[in-house]
Amino acid sequence: SPLVWETVNIELNTLDLAELFDDGIKGEKKGSIPMTTASDTLMYVGHGIIVAGYEKAEALDVYCKSQGLEIDHLVFVDDFVVNAYNVGAYFGQTEKSGLFKKV
Repeated sequence: SPLVWETVNIELNTLDLAELFDDGIKGEKKGSIPMTTASDTLMYVGHGIIVAGYEKAEALDVYCKSQGLEIDHLVFVDDFVVNAYNVGAYFGQTEKSGLFKKV
């Protein structure tokens, strides 16, 4: 939700970590931008922060492709270890995503 996105954004700024999450996109709207994944799941993105429901890897993939981003490094933060595993597994399948040079 936009509220969750705003909470994460405020916390990152409070901890002076926001610049580490900057996606480098200039002219991005202030706040979150609603987008949908291929399966029509709503996600909120902006300033390198992606808040998605259950399809976290797909949300990252859709966002990066829509912005023309190529990823060298990824920091994935989640409170459930299976989500981190699933993101690694998703991007480890090179035929699924050409975003990473090496996973």
